[in-house]
Amino acid sequence: MKPTWWQLYGLGVLLVALIGAIEVGVPPGALRTILESAAVILGFGLMLVWRRHNRVALELATPSASSRRPQPLECRRAPGATLGSWVRSGQTPKRSWPVSRRRKRASVEEN
Repeated sequence: MKPTWWQLYGLGVLLVALIGAIEVGVPPGALRTILESAAVILGFGLMLVWRRHNRVALELATPSASSRRPQPLECRRAPGATLGSWVRSGQTPKRSWPVSRRRKRASVEEN
């Protein structure tokens, strides 16, 4: 999905043509100022409508920091961490095992 840029460019050309027609066709004075101001306000309003209709395409087309492909996480042991008493048996006890089959962790001796 891409933004419809041609519509925005066409809108810009039409607004420049409208302001040019006002400049040529309307004599200087209050009416000319009002018409030019109304044309500019209309132009900004139509640009906001265009942006609203193309907001999804603009969001998808705009690269952001969060859109980068996530990097895989590395799993490392914390410094000083030990595997404790689980290394001897080669198995990790599960909560579903009966209590008699589970081994208690070796207590850490404090100095």
